[in-house]
Amino acid sequence: MQNAELLQTRLVQRRDARKQAWWENYVKHGTHFLGVGLPQVEQELTRWYRETDLASQSLTHQLDTSLYLLAQRYAEEKLAGVLLLQKHLCAKLEWRTLLASFAPLWHKKLIYDWSICDWFCLRVLRQLLRHHGTPCAEQIAAQHTATYLWQARAALVPFVGHTGHVPYHALIIPACDALIKRPERFAKTAVGWIMREFSKTELPLVRSFLRSNNAYLTREVVNNALKYYRDEKKKCLAQLPTRGGA
Repeated sequence: MQNAELLQTRLVQRRDARKQAWWENYVKHGTHFLGVGLPQVEQELTRWYRETDLASQSLTHQLDTSLYLLAQRYAEEKLAGVLLLQKHLCAKLEWRTLLASFAPLWHKKLIYDWSICDWFCLRVLRQLLRHHGTPCAEQIAAQHTATYLWQARAALVPFVGHTGHVPYHALIIPACDALIKRPERFAKTAVGWIMREFSKTELPLVRSFLRSNNAYLTREVVNNALKYYRDEKKKCLAQLPTRGGA
């Protein structure tokens, strides 16, 4: 895609081998990095968007460009696709259209690690959730039944910051029940993150959830869920099955 190739070239020109090695070691999952920081990616995206006059192109073309970037090799290219969606498209395109367009990201496994997944969840899906409420939230939360780990994780992470909205509890808790029972670490850590959010205002709910799912907990989940409650955390850790967990 010609418009995107200019941005890709500029990102490659800012490559930093030391940072690249650090990020690839930190994120794992076989993710490839250029070693370009978020501020630099945003700078290049802003300059490219202006210089190519992408705003004058159709929204469909802009959406295709963002999806093209998300399909590329390097994490920074994918992040540019996320930022293009966040900054220029989420407020302009109908949310059902956007969610439908994201299906290939999961089916083709173009999102395949926690960093890309969480960028996408917090910068795109959470923005849609914020602006479109319950109908959108229902479709996002319904992803908890997905077989693909990262799509299932995307059923929960967008709700970070929204656990205080009581009507969403009926969507979030079933997703937590499903993900905590999965064996993958990053299914469980999504639950720990959400439970930590709940603990700020709904500690009894967190206690009940942890008791009910004790057989599926790991130390990492408990540490996250009860981060702000030292005594509660000690008690819960002591009650974990002897297999423990990371």
